[in-house]
Amino acid sequence: MPDAPRPLLSRADLDLLAAWRGGCVVLRYTRAGVLVGLYRTADASLDTDAGAWTTMCEEHSTLVGHATRRDAEAHLSAPDGWCDYCRGAEFRGESGTVQSWQRERDERDRAEGERTAAVNAEARACELRAARTALHRRAVRDGLLARRSP
Repeated sequence: MPDAPRPLLSRADLDLLAAWRGGCVVLRYTRAGVLVGLYRTADASLDTDAGAWTTMCEEHSTLVGHATRRDAEAHLSAPDGWCDYCRGAEFRGESGTVQSWQRERDERDRAEGERTAAVNAEARACELRAARTALHRRAVRDGLLARRSP
């Protein structure tokens, strides 16, 4: 098994964060480095139809309800069993085709990058036009170029 990413928060920090969150009983990193939480459903203002206890993948905001705390605690260590994103499960994406969430995210990121590159290219073109205009005006002012006639 590859080394898991180093947790960002210490166990003491996680305990403080859990105490601060309403209804949160425990926050922990799994061996894979995913932050998961155990919540009292009613105290956390979550849907009580799902059960008295809720496990949450904090990375992807996936919730699963459980009737007992024991069941909820059993699910904490392996979010890839109940979080579709951690599992990399197939789903129907925005494009309407079935694909993994990672591929969908990568496509969105690539499209966003292309849009950003297009905006940046347009901004550079505007700056270049402005610089050319400023240089032309300076050259006309200094008498290096004749004024254009309309």
